[in-house]
Amino acid sequence: MIRSIQAAQRLDSRGHPTVQVDPTTDKGTFRATVPFGTSTDANEASEVRDKDSSAYGGKGAQKAVSNIELVIGPALVQSGLKVDTHQKMIDCFLNNLDGTHNKSKLGVNAFLDVSMACARVQPPLSQKQYKWVPHEALDFLVEAVSLAGYTGRIKFAIDPASSEFFRDGNYDIGFKDDKPNLQSPKQLAELHRSLLQNHPIVLPGDPFAETGWDSWIEFNQNCPIELGGDDLLVTNTKDVQEANDKRACNSMLLKINQIGTISEGIEAADLAYSFDWSILVSHRSGLW
Repeated sequence: MIRSIQAAQRLDSRGHPTVQVDPTTDKGTFRATVPFGTSTDANEASEVRDKDSSAYGGKGAQKAVSNIELVIGPALVQSGLKVDTHQKMIDCFLNNLDGTHNKSKLGVNAFLDVSMACARVQPPLSQKQYKWVPHEALDFLVEAVSLAGYTGRIKFAIDPASSEFFRDGNYDIGFKDDKPNLQSPKQLAELHRSLLQNHPIVLPGDPFAETGWDSWIEFNQNCPIELGGDDLLVTNTKDVQEANDKRACNSMLLKINQIGTISEGIEAADLAYSFDWSILVSHRSGLW
């Protein structure tokens, strides 16, 4: 059982505030720190930030820390749940404690580290990380692979994160430059197909915006490789089911911060596996 929970604000690898939690149980103290990415989708579970412009540009996490120490921690201690065997019950307890559909009351950055720390109390499930996917300029990668003598042995996955440059029905592929370079969904699809034809790509992730279902469905009809949903799915069983029903994609990028608890992430993964999809697990760019 959980005896006590302490939380603190820490800085992640990008210098952004995140939350660290240390629950003490009968087996000792187990630490977890929440990873969050740079891109967020409108349907993701919601973070709680301090919104104090004088500290970390409003991204401080002291409110989330307070929610853990004053609300979540005492409630878990009082519940008497066995943390080493009842992960799903703990995650359901957390969801009920918040009571919102997107965890906006107490914050996913208060929930996820508690869920992760509780999972670490349980017996480990060791497995090798066998695949590392780089995201560099494709032409340079192809050249580097060739010079190293590995042509045909190394494949690429790309993550366009197209929702980030989706503008009023079109895609601004020049969004980092002063001059816009707008492409229609069909033009962007042709660009993706050109990349697939000319480079050893095994998976594109989020080639279209999460609202562009028609583009996803049409592209997947003639896509010879895995088509990965990230913002499209937000690690949510409802969206995974919809994507499968519509034949919009056939692979999932698993990001537990998008849904907020370990159990819900596992449920989304189990559903994807039941459709014979493959799953890529994201470390998130701000991992502690």
